Amino acid sequence: FILSVYGGHYIIPGSLPYDGYHDLHLPHNPPLHPTLARVPHTTFTCLGRSPGYYADVESGCQAYHLCEHNTAASFLCTNGTLFNKQFQVTKMFNERNYDWEAHNRQVVLEGREVLERTGESIARSNQIAIETENIGTEVISELNEQRESLLRTRGRLENANEQLDSAKTILKRMGRNAIYNKLILILIIIIETAILISVAYLKFFK
Repeated sequence: FILSVYGGHYIIPGSLPYDGYHDLHLPHNPPLHPTLARVPHTTFTCLGRSPGYYADVESGCQAYHLCEHNTAASFLCTNGTLFNKQFQVTKMFNERNYDWEAHNRQVVLEGREVLERTGESIARSNQIAIETENIGTEVISELNEQRESLLRTRGRLENANEQLDSAKTILKRMGRNAIYNKLILILIIIIETAILISVAYLKFFK
């Protein structure tokens, strides 16, 4: 994220690695220097940098950045002023009668607050991600349990179908046997009747 501060002339306290820039005493000719309305988009990044303040050379040093935890809080010097990396100040014209100490405290507090809010936001995002992952794991576990329960129910239904088929087969066999038994019984009755008739005929007519 980028935090831009307009219209400020800041003296920035803190430690900054010195990279060869010297004290910039600007001539009283603002058009010779950057006159930006907002912090421009440049290739500057805080990745791999030590915590501290850095001038943005691509903006002509009018913009500068506070790096902490690979996160940048960006600020803009007033038009006609540049950020001095050696002394960590912005140089301007007519610096008299200005409460630099109050501005110093304000800009540092703003930068720190922004970075703290960013850290808190990242921590909340991580916590939400962890909670979401835990919820997803619980849901997957419940779905697996339901799937196993459904598989067991399906197995029981398949067994019941098999048993039902077996029962139907047995009933059909019993039905056929009952018919066969009835036919045999009828045949026996017919034979016995024929025998009785034969015996009676022989007894009474011979």
